[in-house]
Amino acid sequence: EHIHQGIGTMILAHAADMARKGHKGPIRLESTLNARDFYSHAGFREIEQSTVHRNHVDVPVVIMEYEKG
Repeated sequence: EHIHQGIGTMILAHAADMARKGHKGPIRLESTLNARDFYSHAGFREIEQSTVHRNHVDVPVVIMEYEKG
C-alpha cells in the first residue's frame, strides 16, 4: 500500500543530508542487487561489485557513490 509514495526517497535524502554534515567528498554505500536501481534513480553511481558475509552467507553487493551536494 505504501510502495512508490516517495517515503524511501525522503529517507534517503535525509540520510544524505546527515552524511554531508562535516564530510567532504562523495557519499558511499553498499547496495544489495535488488536496491541498485533505487539508488541509481537517486543519483548514486556504481563504483564496483563486491561481496559481504552476513549470517554465514556471502551476499553480492554493489558499492555506490553519490557526488552531488
